[in-house]
Amino acid sequence: MAYLFLLFGPNICVIICSILSKTMGCENLVKEYYLKKAKCMLRYNDFPGDEPAILFLHGIGCPGSFDYPQVAAQEELRNHRCILIDLLGAGYSEIMGSS
Repeated sequence: MAYLFLLFGPNICVIICSILSKTMGCENLVKEYYLKKAKCMLRYNDFPGDEPAILFLHGIGCPGSFDYPQVAAQEELRNHRCILIDLLGAGYSEIMGSS
């Protein structure tokens, strides 16, 4: 999905995440948490599941919201709760002090 982001921008990635969330039977995939000390919003995708949670942390140039939804949608992981974090300043999370 990083390639789609580079070619078409973040809107196409939101559409793909929305399609994946409906395929997996969940709504309101993107959640957010306000960090008071950093004065910004941290955003993450939360795929529900009954098996142990898997936390996806991205590296440089690869926000969790763009590359990991298709990983979380794989058959082997569908029963796990998958949390895909966009670290501060990446993906849909804000830069520190931006709010």
